[in-house]
Amino acid sequence: MNVNPNFLDIAQGSSANTTVTLTALNGFKGYITLTGVGELGLFETFTPRTVNLQSASATAVMSVQVRPGLQTSIPYDIKIIGANGTGFSALVHTAIVDAIVNRPPQPDFAITGDQLSISFDSSQSGMIGFNIAGQNGFASDVTLTTNISPSEGLSLDCSARISVTNSPTLGTCSLHSSTPGLYQVTLIATGGGSSHSATITVTIGDFSLTSSSSFFSANAGSRGTSTITIEPLYGFTEKVDLTVSTPLGVSCSLSQTTIIGSGTTTLTCNSDTPGTYKVTVYAPAYRKTIEETFTVNSQRQPASTLLGLQPELFYAIVGSMIGFTIALIAIAVVLKHRH
Repeated sequence: MNVNPNFLDIAQGSSANTTVTLTALNGFKGYITLTGVGELGLFETFTPRTVNLQSASATAVMSVQVRPGLQTSIPYDIKIIGANGTGFSALVHTAIVDAIVNRPPQPDFAITGDQLSISFDSSQSGMIGFNIAGQNGFASDVTLTTNISPSEGLSLDCSARISVTNSPTLGTCSLHSSTPGLYQVTLIATGGGSSHSATITVTIGDFSLTSSSSFFSANAGSRGTSTITIEPLYGFTEKVDLTVSTPLGVSCSLSQTTIIGSGTTTLTCNSDTPGTYKVTVYAPAYRKTIEETFTVNSQRQPASTLLGLQPELFYAIVGSMIGFTIALIAIAVVLKHRH
């Protein structure tokens, strides 16, 4: 007969179990009755109390209950007696279990986050979920405070006081940020003489809006272009809708008005009126306004030339030459007829 485990650590008012294994020797078969003998205040029960050993082995479970008030931090021996039969002819074997009794755990609570990490974008709001559950009969109000690292760039709004019992209590904190980056948010719960915390990593995504050049030009009636680039920051993956604002006298368009996560779009502008114009490209849906200002320098197209001459002068000269040639031919014809 052996016992596993053979050492029990039991809190006052609680119980612990161990398994008793009976092994048949030399073809033994029969009923074994189990009994526990230990310190007053330790109550042993067996399931089953009588084991029918008809094969190589059989098991039973001994449960040891500790009464409240039993002295703690002292080792106790529990003798397990297995007997087949009664009187002097009985077959008896014993096993020893060591037990130590400890004070019952104090009422306490635990706090856990629903997720170890969350992500959202700077144009949005986020939410942290958490659970606070009482343990060992804990029932008290818990005060919730927060610690954010770095301390600037992220704000939280949490319930300041939560009533906690043995049943899990759910809570949430709303988050707001317009500053991209990584933040460590620690929720600190204090109450009933205890303080516990849970840490959650918060990632705030964003994007940068840049241009290939803030100055571009075109001749009057022609088009000028500039490339607009969206670069993600901290895992940004959202849709960005872009618009372009122009003053009177210039017309502009974007090759793409929606970009998801990252990408480029071409800004094309044209004007028939010479001048300098300020053109603004922006993403209106995002609280953090990111703008690029472009200057469009529109110039009149230089007049075309023929053989380096203005067209009017060229055609005047050609006309004169044609007229002169015709006159010479006419004179020659007249002179020929006279002769």
